[in-house]
Amino acid sequence: MKLGVLDLSVRIEETVTLAPLADQLGYSRYWISEFPPQPSPLQLAGIVAGLTERISVGTAAILFSYYPPRRTAHDFQLLERLYEGRIDAGVSASTSLPRFSVDDIEERDAAALAAAYPARFATFLKHLRNTPASPQYDEELAWPGAPEEPPRVFSLGSGRSAALAAAHGTGYGYPLMYASSVDDPATLAGYRAAYQPSRSQPAPCGVLAVAGYCAATDEEAHAIAAPWAIFAPHVVGSAATCAKRLAALRIRYGADEIIWGDLSRTPGARHVSLERLAEAVAREPDLR
Repeated sequence: MKLGVLDLSVRIEETVTLAPLADQLGYSRYWISEFPPQPSPLQLAGIVAGLTERISVGTAAILFSYYPPRRTAHDFQLLERLYEGRIDAGVSASTSLPRFSVDDIEERDAAALAAAYPARFATFLKHLRNTPASPQYDEELAWPGAPEEPPRVFSLGSGRSAALAAAHGTGYGYPLMYASSVDDPATLAGYRAAYQPSRSQPAPCGVLAVAGYCAATDEEAHAIAAPWAIFAPHVVGSAATCAKRLAALRIRYGADEIIWGDLSRTPGARHVSLERLAEAVAREPDLR
């Protein structure tokens, strides 16, 4: 099974050292979360892709109510053109933190933006998938430098995010990492059952995002484990314990991949955690 990394840091200094390490350790993906007022994760993804060699790089996720669909699609196409086959376009219907919402929506109606999300998502996909290799290629709507194939798309979140992913033939990511998260494998199963293949993604791809602490021992991990402002540790223990727990979650959810959000409080601890976990996952039979 593939294991990726969800970057929960808000400091670019940490990201530019953690991403190359994840690349070297063999992690499958490196996703960058969005925490206003940090820079756009799409911009950070371009930096990370340039600092790494093989790992897939993406966003988790663009808070799409605040981004123009066509412009965002072309920005992702640019990254795919530069880093062919390595870009993940992760988008979400979530809104930003309340104190930033007023500035972000620029006096637009928040409820109307939420209601319009499915249409905005469809518009985004229309432009993102409008590449020269598409049978429905529309040159008038295209960016002249678009890649031959579009980047991979992941609809991230619960509820309608799964339904939209299934209807439009995109990847789907279920979050089991928030204090409000519900342990609900049925959502991912429903996505698979309802999946409508697309040209760019013939088969479903279900990803489970999990946050937690990985330490030298179970006792040490539980001693330092504490929730963040919005994230909650759902996997806590030594590297071996975490690997077994992730394997159990993979089987329980039928997930194709897991994305690990490390909640360690310092960059050094986060680096050590990723090293330990990579070694333990390589030894865990149910994660191979």
